[in-house]
Amino acid sequence: MSHIVLTTNGVEGACAAAAVLMAHPNASIQMTSPRHLPKALERLVAEAHGGTVHLCGIGMETPEDDLIDALARLSTTADVVWYAGAGHPELRDRKRVLSRHAKLLLSDGATDAAAVVRALRLEKSARVLLLQELAEEAAKGKAPQNELHRECHDLVKAANWRFFFFGDDSLNEQVIRYLAGLEKKRDEFAQALEQYRRSPDALYPLGASREMKALRRQIGRLGPVPEPVLITGPTGSGKELMAKAVHVTSGRTGCFVAVNCAVLGGNTQLVEDRLFGHVKGAYTGADKDGVGAFEEAHGGTLFLDEVGELPAAVQAQLLRVLEDKEVRPLGTMKTRPVDVRIVAATHRELRRMVTDGMFREDLFYRLHVLPLAVPPLRERPGDMESIAAHATAELGRGGYPLRLVKKDWEAIRAYDWPGNVRQFLNVLKRAAYLQQPVADLLQAERRMQERSEDNGPGTAPEWRPIRAEDVLPAEEVYRAYLQHVLDLFDGNVTRTAKALKIAPNTLRKHALI
Repeated sequence: MSHIVLTTNGVEGACAAAAVLMAHPNASIQMTSPRHLPKALERLVAEAHGGTVHLCGIGMETPEDDLIDALARLSTTADVVWYAGAGHPELRDRKRVLSRHAKLLLSDGATDAAAVVRALRLEKSARVLLLQELAEEAAKGKAPQNELHRECHDLVKAANWRFFFFGDDSLNEQVIRYLAGLEKKRDEFAQALEQYRRSPDALYPLGASREMKALRRQIGRLGPVPEPVLITGPTGSGKELMAKAVHVTSGRTGCFVAVNCAVLGGNTQLVEDRLFGHVKGAYTGADKDGVGAFEEAHGGTLFLDEVGELPAAVQAQLLRVLEDKEVRPLGTMKTRPVDVRIVAATHRELRRMVTDGMFREDLFYRLHVLPLAVPPLRERPGDMESIAAHATAELGRGGYPLRLVKKDWEAIRAYDWPGNVRQFLNVLKRAAYLQQPVADLLQAERRMQERSEDNGPGTAPEWRPIRAEDVLPAEEVYRAYLQHVLDLFDGNVTRTAKALKIAPNTLRKHALI
């Protein structure tokens, strides 16, 4: 008789599944979640599975109609066994209904692994004890008691992490079989552990949409390839986050160094100094050697944000560095070798800039080896829920709880989010800090946007509120106006400041760029 184990991500699910494998070592493993459990059962129905299906480490969500229907259909051809500890009271509440289609093996133990051990009458052994201890640590949020426990916890998380961020499910079953004592430790485990431990989730683009899943898989494939990556996408879409993810998946041991080319502006010497460094005496005030970004990133990754803003002279030098793999600091003719992976990003259309003579064609093709296109948030509305869930959890841990109600979600989905993920996160933070509904904040954002759009070319802006309640702080109006003009000049600080007749640093300060 064939056996299939359905479990969920996490240490508790992995330990429960490993305990089932100790009784049924030839069983196959499938990962699911309470939300997707009905679909997983439907697939087994479609396959006409005729063996035993073990559900462990997994609860259920309401409404339950789809789940009950799938269980009913599957139970006509297969035996369904559902193990659960005290952590799934919802199964006890629906015991009468579920028992019609599945054999419920419920336990008062703290974990599902304990429920499996008891139901399958597994003999006490060091392996069984390990699984129960690991599951209990995870359930109670306790720190691993020793290095072996820590390694097991991190192995499970590394396998889950690789699947979530890059769509690679190859490790999940291998790790569970290792926990069950059915497989030896693989070299791949050590690699996955190292990558996971130096890769906090915060470095990865969130979202459950098809587009973001495909983008994360692409990052996983491109990361180890030692060629330049060019990331394109609108302002605020998370291009630097993508660059950091590329760096982490590259396996390079050096630093990730980010340089915002737009902030440096058109000052050629300033840009050269930041990128290539200088020697003592290179210019007035250079009283000692200065290391540039390329040397800082030696052995790692250099992220050139808004690369389209680089002056023409620096574009030529950048091309030479990419081809020769060496830099020449200001004030010397001597070169220094560098081993750097380049990731560049821009919100501008570089092909058009090449046509207009504003960007070197040879440099464009040198950077455009591995392209990554980040879609705007409005084209992937399904990501808003997962991004909001992550943000609200972080805010809650910091003491700023935020609860989104139906009215908030209606406003979120109706808004076009011109500032993309950055704007979305800022609105959520503002709502939490000020304890104001997101719907009200978006109404204010929309009014500001409409006022900005009403100011046609050649006319003076009319930041004139009609009602007293529409009055905004002067600094907020000033900032919004500067940001609007900056957008008109495609983010070019030098040209914007010249048009406004203010210093570039003043623009940077008030526009918060």
